[in-house]
Amino acid sequence: MPHLGDFQVQQLILHVERDVPSDASLLDGAVAEITASIDRTACWDDVENIGLAVREALNDAMVHGNHCDPEKTVGVSVAVTKTAIYSSSSRIQAQGST
Repeated sequence: MPHLGDFQVQQLILHVERDVPSDASLLDGAVAEITASIDRTACWDDVENIGLAVREALNDAMVHGNHCDPEKTVGVSVAVTKTAIYSSSSRIQAQGST
């Protein structure tokens, strides 16, 4: 079993949080902002693939979670280190029906 001292703490390079209204016309801009921020870190060569994953997750939350209701938002949070973009640190959350 690993000991706490066996883990290295990764230095956080970027943390982006956004709340995006569930309006499909805002999807491209939100994804572009997030991927541009990641691209500026110069830590990742596959920003296009990361953008695709963010786009799919945001779109699914907008369409299936919030039913394209622009009054509802989708929260997205992305944390980046030099060696990883942690899925456990990424959050795509729809408001769903209220």
